[in-house]
Amino acid sequence: MCFLCGFRGGHSHADNKASSTEISQQEQQQQQEHQSSSGVVTRSRLRASNSANPNPNPTPNSSSTSTATTATATATRVGWHKYRNDKFPGKEYVPTRAEHLANIWSHAVGILFGLFALWDMQRNADSRPKLVAAWTYGVSLIALFGVSTMYHVVFYNHWGEFLTRLFKLGDRVMIFVFVAGSYTPWILLVDLPDSFLWGETMLTVIWSIGFAGIAFSSFFTLTKRRTTTVEIIELGFYLGMGWIGAFVAQPMMASGVSGVALSLLVAGGLSFSIGVYFFRLDGIMPFGHTVWHIWVIIGCAFHYHAVCHHLLPSATHPSTHAIMSSA
Repeated sequence: MCFLCGFRGGHSHADNKASSTEISQQEQQQQQEHQSSSGVVTRSRLRASNSANPNPNPTPNSSSTSTATTATATATRVGWHKYRNDKFPGKEYVPTRAEHLANIWSHAVGILFGLFALWDMQRNADSRPKLVAAWTYGVSLIALFGVSTMYHVVFYNHWGEFLTRLFKLGDRVMIFVFVAGSYTPWILLVDLPDSFLWGETMLTVIWSIGFAGIAFSSFFTLTKRRTTTVEIIELGFYLGMGWIGAFVAQPMMASGVSGVALSLLVAGGLSFSIGVYFFRLDGIMPFGHTVWHIWVIIGCAFHYHAVCHHLLPSATHPSTHAIMSSA
């Protein structure tokens, strides 16, 4: 009996132990299933979140940042400013198509103006010095607009880096030639006091500065070393050559040059100087270079009128002799 009771008791204890083990295993299995289902839900939520916001924390160099920056830059160029491109430091400004065409046609019109001015001035020249003065000024005027137009045509049509650089140099060189050519009629024809000091010396100084500027521009353009500093120095050459004539204003008035003629010269100089401001606005103001072209044409018109209608006609020219013989 005791043995049977003992057997029954031992069996009952084993059964209890087995049942508790089964319960523990069932609980562990339920926990694993719960964790697994929780993981699935969590991953599903993460996938849903990522699909709604694929890149919540983009790095500064990500493509989305670049696209956003481009979109912002484009959005800021609305209305008038959509006709310009951005200008990057250390790189040459590349105009928009509209700016290219405006740059070409603005100085193409200048060629026609130069041809008319040369025809009109030589028509009013009745002596050799006057013909030399008229042709020097007229040819430099035509060359200025002609080379400038060709440079912008080459630049617009992408006719190669060499041609673009060559015509850009020609564009800069012709500005020096034009400024010196603008002085030539006044130095040759006005009977200044002590003509050797103010005449031949002044003409030599002007053309010497012009050739120095040509050498300066040629070196930095052909060697691809043009920088912002070089551009500023070059502008200094242009403005310095242009306004050095102020030293001759008083002797010219003493020689009988009319106040109207001198006023036209000053107006032309101011026009060129105002134009330089717009020359520096590429990439900032749309058509800045075209506005510079327009101011150049205005300045040339003032100077042409002064030469053709105040300097060349004998009735308004008091000089009875010039540096060059009229024989």
